[in-house]
Amino acid sequence: MERYFYHGIGNGINGDTLDAMLTIMDTGVIKSRGAVGYTGDEYEHVCLYKKNDEYSYVGSGSMGTAYDGWINHSFSFIVSPDVVAEKTGFYHDLEDENSAAFTDLVDEWRSDGEIPLDRVVGICMPLDEIKELRAQPGSEVDEDFDDKLSDILMFAESMDWIIVNSDEANFTDSLDERLNAVSENKIL
Repeated sequence: MERYFYHGIGNGINGDTLDAMLTIMDTGVIKSRGAVGYTGDEYEHVCLYKKNDEYSYVGSGSMGTAYDGWINHSFSFIVSPDVVAEKTGFYHDLEDENSAAFTDLVDEWRSDGEIPLDRVVGICMPLDEIKELRAQPGSEVDEDFDDKLSDILMFAESMDWIIVNSDEANFTDSLDERLNAVSENKIL
């Protein structure tokens, strides 16, 4: 099964996270942090998550994973698996010297340059948590948040993107399976 990439925006349920998504939608590309004002070699690529099938996420608490830090219960873009990206070396695994880039995340990939939105197939959002926060007085899920969320959803619809609940257990596994089925002319 071919795994899709995911580019996480963050797990904060607030206007800043939505602003970051809207900025990407407005510019038409996912850019490296270096392209948006950060400096240093470590910001000259776009970080991506792709499940590491050789790693057991069960029982580990998913510490040291891009999945846990940026994808699960978070906002992210779902990116086509045909994007050119390099698997980073895991710095705890010193025999992996084929990779020029090392990370402390077992499932991080890096893409040089920008990723155009025509390579994006969908977005993930923590829909359950948004619903819970909406019921709490004084939360950041307010009218301004809802306006931004509406803009994101309308953009996703205009691009014919899928929208996925990142609060569902193991959502990337089931989504990868469904997207592979679609690419084989099966129904999603």
